[in-house]
Amino acid sequence: MSHTIPIILFALAFTSVIGGLQYYIWRRLIHDTQLKTLPKRVATVVIILLTLSIPLSMILSRTLTPTTARLFSFTPMLWLGTTLFLVSILIIVDIFFLIRWFRQRKQSTNATTNATAPASTTDLSRRTTLKRMAAMGTLGVSGALTGVSFWNTQKDATVIRQSIPLAKFPPSMNGFTIAQISDIHIGLTIGKDWLEKIVRQVNELNPDLIVITGDLIDGYVDSLCEEVAPLQFLNAPHGVFFVTGNHEYYFKAHQWISHLKKMNINVLENRSVRIENESEHFVLAGVNDYHASSSPEKEGPDLQKALANRPSDSEVILLCHQPKVIFDAAKMDVGLVLSGHTHGGQIWPFNLLVRLQQPYNKGKITGHRRTVLYINQGTGYWGPPMRLGTTSEITLFTLSNKGK
Repeated sequence: MSHTIPIILFALAFTSVIGGLQYYIWRRLIHDTQLKTLPKRVATVVIILLTLSIPLSMILSRTLTPTTARLFSFTPMLWLGTTLFLVSILIIVDIFFLIRWFRQRKQSTNATTNATAPASTTDLSRRTTLKRMAAMGTLGVSGALTGVSFWNTQKDATVIRQSIPLAKFPPSMNGFTIAQISDIHIGLTIGKDWLEKIVRQVNELNPDLIVITGDLIDGYVDSLCEEVAPLQFLNAPHGVFFVTGNHEYYFKAHQWISHLKKMNINVLENRSVRIENESEHFVLAGVNDYHASSSPEKEGPDLQKALANRPSDSEVILLCHQPKVIFDAAKMDVGLVLSGHTHGGQIWPFNLLVRLQQPYNKGKITGHRRTVLYINQGTGYWGPPMRLGTTSEITLFTLSNKGK
């Protein structure tokens, strides 16, 4: 029950917001353009059906087989992304019309007359024409952005290479490589075939170690166990490591943790391990996601516990799903933090909203004492199969001793 109530509340809030956005689109593109009766009715029905399909697809994804669920989810999720473009452009259009209205009032030569005289038929016709032109332009631009954004998710993930010098990194391990994948979100529109390609890409990099920094799935173990099976073929001499993201806790994280361990993936639950060669080592630590604190598991991130046994002269590389751990990590002299969660914003301009919840958006961040933060843009995506201004990312880090 404790797990069901938050899901229901989220679903109600999400549906209300989506409904409000759809009404705004209907008002501006259908009602205000004064379409004829039949086209108006057809367009209204289409918008209502598309609106209802978004929450319905999320519900069905929990009960249908993954393959069937993806068939039902693709169009609603694509429409969700298109909705974001439509609303963004319509807001810009409305701002333009508002400025235009203020200018017309300012230029009026007879304020009293204009305030009382009814609008002429010509004026009303001109306004309707402008609104129709704006609607056509909005649809055209949104359609183009949808196409480009969808295409961006169909390309192979981009391998981004980062060389990171660290003050305490063991010199004998210079050139050690770590491949990071994050925010894969197997479930709604991403499945086994796509994950197989990611696994091949990662293995072709021949990394010394592989890390997965959370939000692997969007579904329960029973329905997605076969979909994540390709992960068992990830191969690195020093192993594959995982930390939870917030989405794991929406789908019984303890079951996923148990399942991943059976796949020989090391789950770092507020703990650390030594990664070593014959003479030296560094510490790889991982903490649970912040969402765990309010989940049935109850154990949120505990950096003190994770680093309890680390030697003071050992370099620490920390895995944490959310970038906001940077502040605590810097206080504890962590050398490198690998995070995800933000998706880089996924669809521009919504990257601007990331700062409401996280201190940074994507890429390499310095300036917190000696600690370096790196935020992966997400190897997969959530919701709409769309990316604009971001890329699906596999990161390959090459580590060295600073100055060497």
